[in-house]
Amino acid sequence: MEEGIVAYERAIALDSGNILARSYYGQLLVQMDEKEAAQLQLAAIRMVGGGGTWAERSLAEAIATGVTYTY
Repeated sequence: MEEGIVAYERAIALDSGNILARSYYGQLLVQMDEKEAAQLQLAAIRMVGGGGTWAERSLAEAIATGVTYTY
């Protein structure tokens, strides 16, 4: 899990508008019961124009339900 956190944070540092990285990172945070931190990722997705995208919808749903997407 630590490697995933590092990878997501690195991807976001390289491109703060990477809404997919933010969504998946937010879902990882939900799995870790860090919903406030996940909310920050959701807000960032919306700030860069990601409202209405799969990235936004899936993270919002994960925060609301606790159910995340895994592939």
